[in-house]
Amino acid sequence: MEVSTRILLVEDDDDDVEITLARLNECAGHDFQVTVSTTLDDARRQLAETTFDAVMLDYRMPQGKGTELVREILELPTHPRLILCSGNEDSFLDKEAMAMMRQGTVRFLTKRSMSQEELIDLLIGAD
Repeated sequence: MEVSTRILLVEDDDDDVEITLARLNECAGHDFQVTVSTTLDDARRQLAETTFDAVMLDYRMPQGKGTELVREILELPTHPRLILCSGNEDSFLDKEAMAMMRQGTVRFLTKRSMSQEELIDLLIGAD
């Protein structure tokens, strides 16, 4: 039986969107329903209109850092899994992002090196 998971992918880079969608589509036994937002404002609108199981968001967006949206999501009564994505290793993250990771508020994923197993675990694995 397929597991259905609603994901909001917040990413401004077309290549990274394509790579992520391809990896998700290759995950046998999982039905990932992905909504793509290319701006933080569009992501806010999507979150107001739809309930998601997970939000994957780029750490650096043209309008600001993904941590800004994470803070807003955490203020909701219930919130989805939060996965902060970056093209760089975690040594490039700021103190706020590192604190969120240490607290377990967000998980971190390096975009280009993500494996299917890691992606599935972050999206639907045990907390």
